[in-house]
Amino acid sequence: MTALATLTKAETRLFLRDPVTVLVAVLLPTLVLVGLGSIPALREPLPMFDNQTFVAYFAPPLLAISIVQLGLQTLPSGLATYRERGVLRRFSPPPIRPSSVLVVQLLVSLVTTIVASAVLVAVALLVAHGWAAGRAAQLRGLRLLAVTLVAGTFGVMMILLKLIVTH
Repeated sequence: MTALATLTKAETRLFLRDPVTVLVAVLLPTLVLVGLGSIPALREPLPMFDNQTFVAYFAPPLLAISIVQLGLQTLPSGLATYRERGVLRRFSPPPIRPSSVLVVQLLVSLVTTIVASAVLVAVALLVAHGWAAGRAAQLRGLRLLAVTLVAGTFGVMMILLKLIVTH
């Protein structure tokens, strides 16, 4: 295994050990969208949003918030912590250069952004279309939520499988 692959594996483990970052970057925008999508008035098309629902109109800014959070908060604070603790100085010998740490940090942030985008888009499509189909099938309350979660899980799994198969 190359030094870059080992570093990538280690950085991914370190990233996943911080549950707050994962929750804020991946799940918070999705939970906000689900919360807004559960309000029936926000699922109705409005002329002020070009005959789109508020939920459909608000999904792209939520995605932008997730990406900005990763790029402006998570990535710099991780690198600053490494610099403060002297981790970057320890990487100065030939096996791993400090620039490799930056590349791996960017790679981990990119993968997290792709996962957050896939989850948010899948949930946005479910909120926009799935709940309308659920109302047509006369699903209410917990049944509607359960069907939405199962369908969303299948959607996210299909997106992840597509990404895995193509890479």
